[in-house]
Parts: sequence; structure tokens; C-alpha cells
Amino acid sequence: MIDKPAAFLVIRSALLLAMASGGILRAQESGDFHEFTGKSGQKLVAKVVGISEDRRQMRIVRQDGQAFDTDIVIFSLDDQQYVKDWMKSGAAPASGAAMAGGASSYRLEVSLTRLPGKTDKHRDQYYTMEEKETLFRISVRNLSRETLEGAKVEYAMVWKDSVVIYYDEKEEEWEFSARDLDSPVPPVKKLGEAPLEALRFNGDGTFETSEVRIDEVFYDGNELYGKDELLGLKVRVVAADGTLLHEADSGGAAIAAMSWEQIVALEDPRVIN
Repeated sequence: MIDKPAAFLVIRSALLLAMASGGILRAQESGDFHEFTGKSGQKLVAKVVGISEDRRQMRIVRQDGQAFDTDIVIFSLDDQQYVKDWMKSGAAPASGAAMAGGASSYRLEVSLTRLPGKTDKHRDQYYTMEEKETLFRISVRNLSRETLEGAKVEYAMVWKDSVVIYYDEKEEEWEFSARDLDSPVPPVKKLGEAPLEALRFNGDGTFETSEVRIDEVFYDGNELYGKDELLGLKVRVVAADGTLLHEADSGGAAIAAMSWEQIVALEDPRVIN
């Protein structure tokens, strides 16, 4: 489960945006692909193309061409040393990104902040069940001189649906269904979208996603029996003609490694009536 808010800019472009939340990024065109390992074990093959001025974020490009800005510290110590060595190699300033199709160019800053929702607790003779609502605030700022009109934001929240808490009307009590702890739990998704109002230079649009429910079950009050795992949020800014302008995620290695198409193909969460 992700406990800290995240604010990361992610860019999908052959050329790269000049700004990120940490400041101007330095970038170089050449570089080898590297297998990064997240602290929870997820693998991600990508190459480094930029580092933020505060040295906290890096811009990486996956083999499918998707580019992301993400925190350096979410990866292993060996990977962090790899990034330090990359910085020592010297990098040229990044240039402005051209919008796909060459019709225009935009610089967008996208920030994602996790917000806590309400928590409902239920109890039976042996188990404590907690339903925790989770949502995100999405903010998009236009750093370009040209007004962005007719765009929309698409988003996907992804989590591992290990536990489902439900009310058994026949028995008139709260129950839960938990997957086998020794078996892999496939991730599920919840999709949503919202239109962006016209964004002039330095204008921003902000909205909140719908909630998802992250369930936890404890045995005898405090021993964790099972819980869902929030992998994160992926966001796309799409132009009126369907052109993908930018893509961002909430910063974890697992969500960064997944393409939008892979996420859309995931199953919906389980529902028990």
C-alpha cells in the first residue's frame, strides 16, 4: 500500500519536456537499457534520459517508448548507484517536446496526490474487517504559451484484490472472502475520465478520482490475515483528436512497468452480493 502522496510528471514523446516537478531536467539522447528492480521486487527495463535538478527524480524510457518521471529511491541501492554513475557521465539540457503530429507543442505539469477516504470497521467473533476508501487528486498545469483546449484526462487505479469484505444479508453479519496467500494475486483496475477546461498559460485544472476500496482483515484484533495492495494510479492527458499528450503515474515501479493497454485489459474487481 502506498502511504505517501506522489507528484510526478510523466511524458510520452521522442523529444522530452524541459520541466518536471523538481525543475529543469538534463537529458542525453544515447544510453543503454538497464533492468531496474523496485524495492518490492518488480522489474522494469528502461534507460535513463534525464535527472531533476534536485537529484530526486529521473526520467526513464521503457522499451516500448513510454517515458516516465519517477523517484530514484523507489529502486534498489544498486540501481541508485547506477543512476549516480549515469549522472557523472554528463548530460545535455533537454529541449521542449513537440506534440505528436508536429502541429503544436505543450509543456504540462501533472501532479498526483493520494487522499484518504473514510474507513469502515466491522467485527465478528474472531476477525476485524476494515474497508478503507482511497482516491487521488489530479492536477494538470499548462506551462506552454499556447492554450490547451478540448483535452481530457483518463485515469486507471490498479490494485491487488486479495480480500473482499461484504455483508451477508441471509446471515445478517459481515463476512469476507480472501484469496490463497500462497497464490499470486492478479491486479484489477478501475477506469475513469474527466474533461479538462481550456487551460491557458500557467492555468491548471484539478479534480478528484472516484474511490476504490482497499480491504484489510485482522485475526484476533491485530494479526494481519489478508489485505489488498494498491499498486497506484496511471493518468493520461488526451487531446480532442485522441492524440496522447502526456502520461503520468503515481511513482511505483509496478505501475510504471505497465502500459495503458495492459491496464485496460485487467479484470474488474470482484463483487460479492
